[in-house]
Order: sequence, then structure tokens, then C-alpha cells
Amino acid sequence: MKLSGRRILLVEDDVSLARMLERLLLMEDAHVSHVADGQSALGALGTGARFDLLIVDLLLPDMSGWDVLDGLAALGSGQPRPVVIVLTASGDPEEPRRALLRGVRYLPKPFTAAALMDLAIDQPDASEVDDA
Repeated sequence: MKLSGRRILLVEDDVSLARMLERLLLMEDAHVSHVADGQSALGALGTGARFDLLIVDLLLPDMSGWDVLDGLAALGSGQPRPVVIVLTASGDPEEPRRALLRGVRYLPKPFTAAALMDLAIDQPDASEVDDA
């Protein structure tokens, strides 16, 4: 399985979507940690735990997903930066451009499981990823 052993932090406040994504990722033998808000995401990232993939909803209840990514950059852990997929239902035409400029992958809601898996599986080796 392509995600086997990958450590994934899922930041999504929609409980039903989060459960579906978690099941999908677990079926691929990934290790999934789920949090429902930005503060919890920053807490998980600040523990020193290493994540290979970060899936972040841009519209969280306490802060934007962009704020979470700013917090990740500020941590500067010295570890390889995880691959990031941002999810959004905002429909803002600037979001894809913003994701491109930040070097993250963009996935608008609604999306298919196949679309998510394509972005999640197509990951560079840790040696190819710059530090945050």
C-alpha cells in the first residue's frame, strides 16, 4: 500500500468528512492523527512528532488553515517539512494560486477519494523536501 507507515495529521472540523478520510487513509495502512481545529493542530505539530503528510481544511473554527501553515513554518523544527494538502469549500478563486505560491497541494471540496489519494501518494522522498 502506497501510504503504508506514513504519519498523517488530518486537520478537519467536519466530523463526517474526517471519519471518512480517516477510514480511507487507515485502509492504506497509514498512521492517522485527527484534530478538529487549528490550535490542536499547532499543538500536535509542536510536540516534535514527525508527520509525512498534513491534510488541512482552510476553513477551521478558530483560525484559517493558512494560519496553521504559518505556525508550522514558525516552528522550524529542523525536520523535513511534511507534504501539505489543503482542502476548502470556499470557492475563492485566489486559493489555488495561494497554494501554488506556498508550495502546497490544493484540493477543492467536494472531491473524490481518488483525487485525494493521487495527491497523497505522489509524495517526494523526505530528502527532496525542504525544511520548514
